[in-house]
Amino acid sequence: MASKQDRIAEKARARKKARDRDRHRVAASRRQHMNKVRDISVEEAAAWPLAECYVGDKWHEDGARVPAIFVRKHPSGRVMAASMDVDLAEQGIVDLELWALQTVNELNMKLAALSQDTPLLVVPAELVVRIARVAYAHGVKEEYDQPEEWAKVEQLFGDVTPGAGTPDVRAGRGGDEGGAAATTATSAEPEGLWGKLKARLGF
Repeated sequence: MASKQDRIAEKARARKKARDRDRHRVAASRRQHMNKVRDISVEEAAAWPLAECYVGDKWHEDGARVPAIFVRKHPSGRVMAASMDVDLAEQGIVDLELWALQTVNELNMKLAALSQDTPLLVVPAELVVRIARVAYAHGVKEEYDQPEEWAKVEQLFGDVTPGAGTPDVRAGRGGDEGGAAATTATSAEPEGLWGKLKARLGF
């Protein structure tokens, strides 16, 4: 007959085995999740529908430095997003990350973290594309190295093209000699959502 100490030791071993099984199960689930994420290619995601995109609320100010997030979402809930740290004053695209996510909840957590430092506005994808391209071109002009991943971001943009109704985005410092460099948007009066956005921001 097993002694009391033996029974205690046996129970401890059983608990350890159960904990080990749980750890292995969690680790396997995490590996499976990461494999799915890695399977999301930018080329594939570029064909997904557009989702809500975001930019820091000071984007329209001279020399603004703001986050800009371009998002595409698959009907299954998977998300591919380009998160960019944009310096319109001088450096262009300071940093960028591509987020390959399995759920919108994961995206919301990342957005919540960003919004702790800078309030985010929901804006049309065309505005984010314009902000990013103007910043990139300005950073190149000022001879700052731009992120190597920029080509993938352009691929993710796909056929999104800012139109005449997309607000102008200006790069450079407002007080610089010669003024700030503007995008090549036409002066056509914006309609609908663009008109509301410009009116709210005081354009």
